[in-house]
Amino acid sequence: MSPTGRRRAAITAAALGVVVIAPSACGVEVDSGWPATTEVPVPAEVTGEPDHLLEIPPGASELPTLTVPVGTSVTWLNDPDSEEDHWFVSDGPGDIESATLQPGNSYSHRFDEPGTFEYFCRIHPELRGTVVVE
Repeated sequence: MSPTGRRRAAITAAALGVVVIAPSACGVEVDSGWPATTEVPVPAEVTGEPDHLLEIPPGASELPTLTVPVGTSVTWLNDPDSEEDHWFVSDGPGDIESATLQPGNSYSHRFDEPGTFEYFCRIHPELRGTVVVE
C-alpha cells in the first residue's frame, strides 16, 4: 500500500473508531495459519479523506473558524507529536462531544443543519473554535 493509501486508511480507521493491534506488536507469537497480511476491502462510502481535516498542532492556543456547507464531516486530529490530550464539546447548540483525544487520535462530526456551532476543549477551556455551516 502506498504512503497516501496508508494515511487514508489510518484516517478512515480513526474516524470510524477502529483500533487494530497486531499480536506480534505485543510480543505474542500467533500461528493462525492465515497469511501475515490480508487486504480487506473497504466500502466506497468510507474511503478517502474526510470532508475537512482539522489538525491540532502541539501547543495550540486557538483554532480557526471553519465555514463549511451542510452535510460536511469535520475531523479533528490531535497531532501524534503532541504531549497533550483534548476533549471537545459544544459551547451552546450542537452535539459536538468527542472522547478524550490522545495524541494521534481523532473525532469526526457531520454537520447536517445550518448554523454557528461553537466548541471548546474541556481540558484546555481557552482552546475554542467555531464551525459555521451554510
